[in-house]
Amino acid sequence: MNSAEKIKLGTWHKRIFYAVLFLLWLTGALWLYFHYFTETISNFGKTRNPLETLMLHSHGILAYLSLLILGSMFAHVKRGLTLKINLVSGLFLISTFTVLSITGLLLYYSGSIPIRNIASLAHWVIGIILPIVIFFHIRSGRARIRTLSIE
Repeated sequence: MNSAEKIKLGTWHKRIFYAVLFLLWLTGALWLYFHYFTETISNFGKTRNPLETLMLHSHGILAYLSLLILGSMFAHVKRGLTLKINLVSGLFLISTFTVLSITGLLLYYSGSIPIRNIASLAHWVIGIILPIVIFFHIRSGRARIRTLSIE
């Protein structure tokens, strides 16, 4: 088995990883939309779209599932560190997931409004750009694997 084969994720691993992260991203983006753009005024005052709550709960459940899947990536990360492949984008991706996890926990558990406001902004800005970070990690990894396969 060459170095390129040692670092690649299995087909099912990739599919589950991409599906969960896509749904996590989608529920977060939809929550943002419903939260900021679909509030209505009723006889009882400002009313939230019921889908906002559904997206928030779905996002939370998917966040826990994504942490399990990220834990399953340990072998991939360890091989990348050992082989020194895709280190910069890999470490940046790990840092991104770490910040998202911490800000998510702060949103859930912090009682401080200023901390929640900062965590919220950081969480959704970083969350929105996460697909770009993942794209560059995959793209640079594939380029490196092609280089290893040629050598």
